Amino acid sequence: MKSLLTILFLCATLLSAQTKLVKPIGQSGPENEILKIKKAISGYKGFSAVQPYDPGLSGLNGVIDTLSYRSIDFRTNFGMFGQDIMAQWFEATTDLTINAISFFCTDEENSAVSVKLVRLSWDKDQILETATSLGATWWGYYEASGNGLNDITPFQDEPDRTGVWVEGGSIAQQNQWGTPFAKDIWPDFGGWIPATAVLNEETWVSMDALDSLPEIKAGELFAVAVKNEGNTLDAGRTGLRATNNLGVPGFKFYRNGRLQTGTDYGWWTRLYTWDMRVAVNFTGDRAPHIELAEPVLATTLLETPRLVSATIIDDNPSGGPAGVASAQINILLNEDTTLVIVPMALVSGDSLNGEWQGEIPGYPETSKITWYVTATDILGNTNQTTQSTYHVFQPKNPTLLVMNGQKESGYPTDYYFGTDDFENFTPFYYEHDVWAYGPLTKELVANYTLIIEIATRGPLDINNEVIREWLEGNWNRDYMLAGDEWLGVQTRWLNQSWEEGSFHYDILGITYEYNDINYVVTGDQNKRSQVFTVPGSYLGDRLARFSKNVIIDSVTTGVDTLWYDPVYEIGVSNWLDGVDVTDDCDVFLKGVGIDGNIYNIGHYRRLPNGNQVAFFAYDPLSINASPYYWFGFSESSPQVEVLKHFGVYIIDNIDAVE
Repeated sequence: MKSLLTILFLCATLLSAQTKLVKPIGQSGPENEILKIKKAISGYKGFSAVQPYDPGLSGLNGVIDTLSYRSIDFRTNFGMFGQDIMAQWFEATTDLTINAISFFCTDEENSAVSVKLVRLSWDKDQILETATSLGATWWGYYEASGNGLNDITPFQDEPDRTGVWVEGGSIAQQNQWGTPFAKDIWPDFGGWIPATAVLNEETWVSMDALDSLPEIKAGELFAVAVKNEGNTLDAGRTGLRATNNLGVPGFKFYRNGRLQTGTDYGWWTRLYTWDMRVAVNFTGDRAPHIELAEPVLATTLLETPRLVSATIIDDNPSGGPAGVASAQINILLNEDTTLVIVPMALVSGDSLNGEWQGEIPGYPETSKITWYVTATDILGNTNQTTQSTYHVFQPKNPTLLVMNGQKESGYPTDYYFGTDDFENFTPFYYEHDVWAYGPLTKELVANYTLIIEIATRGPLDINNEVIREWLEGNWNRDYMLAGDEWLGVQTRWLNQSWEEGSFHYDILGITYEYNDINYVVTGDQNKRSQVFTVPGSYLGDRLARFSKNVIIDSVTTGVDTLWYDPVYEIGVSNWLDGVDVTDDCDVFLKGVGIDGNIYNIGHYRRLPNGNQVAFFAYDPLSINASPYYWFGFSESSPQVEVLKHFGVYIIDNIDAVE
């Protein structure tokens, strides 16, 4: 039932809301831990990969490559304040020496940082368990009495350490595992190497001037640590690029506490991976390096086989024999756990550096195909690519529901067109397909007369040009777009105007956007926003008749006050946006910003060639009322009115179509 789901989402939100959460880029407000970055594209799971080393560092010899997690796009700006530290771990795939380390800066209020290398005392399974079962976890710190920084210090070799490791929290694993870190690798004796964070650039710190480079043995874990050298705690933000799509937890040292200032300080694992890289010189034998021509195969409308091509390189820096012995495609079909193995053939080059090819078989519609490539050299060393998944999709119905950045089923996906049924929570039935598999293509959208796109959690794909071409191709095609992050993702959350020629103006009728009208300081994103229907509007008139709270002369509250409350209804933060619109737009919903001004948040428009378009600068499911009523799941909600106005045949009884 929805009430139970709401409670679960609310609990999860309250837990995460206690942290210094999100500050949109380009807006004023206090420093925060996580900021949002413009680019938003989907990714896939994987662990550290070997990538060709960036040239430009001097004095480096041997077989040089880069340990990196950049198998997907890093799109989060994760901050640290004065004396905070962020550390990212890596595994040595073979014996190696370290030539240089890097970090990527996304915010430089304080640009003075320092770096070091440390060994890990945990094994990989312990680290990954924090991602799979423990979540963000407080581990502890070393005592440093009298240092003036909460009497704590991060590593055992720090010169200000005066005591033992002190465990944080009460989770049983803390008592079993102890400190995640062992001895410093570079520099020795608790030292740090100064560096400068440069906004939107990768900073490399070279070790080529050392008499001997740091050595790491095969299988050992080590970490790159970056410290904000600002002297004021909870101020002077430095941001590093990060992602939470890998399942590879990073470590963060909170000098003044994470959830409670001056209390829960020390090391935490976070379910984010920091974008740090390590230039290494391999000295032992290593597994083959695999470079896929297409690392991600997009969901397809075809049931035909798909070619997989990879350049596979094998060398042996230790001087022994080298060469690829075999390569194969590994396939998991749907939820089956039995691997389907497809051998790959060498089609050009040789076993040291060659192109290998194989085909994923054709599979029927609705199939889910997860695949990856493995390669084994003549000494038995094996490497594999990260897993990638695509679907075989077949259009069947005239309406396409696009869940952009959201899952394809479950809550809230299946609830957007409600019927006021608060016992069984059965939505309206209407004939539609659901797409949650990446960017739209013109081949796909050509099959539909109505597209409903919901991007509440932030769009992973921007489909503007495909939608524009689709609408312009036929007057009998209509479009609804919703989500309080759709605007900001494209403009880096900067308020701005839109003119003729842009998708925003030509299709949506938007002349100016106001991002995150509910937000000024940390915590505002957890509040609800008051909203008003506009009587006489196409999509809001029915809701206005059911609700007494409409715009009259000023902002009022009272009986049947309407609220935008995504924290309560779907468990996500409130990033409500506002827009100014062209004269031919029919505004159906307005919202009150935290500044007290009233903004347009929903409107309808008919384009000159006849297409109907509706834009919601909010999540449609998240409208409720005080006294409580879930208007977002009601028959009078604007999104249900979209179906009716756009000519969709809806049935409130699923049995009627059986």
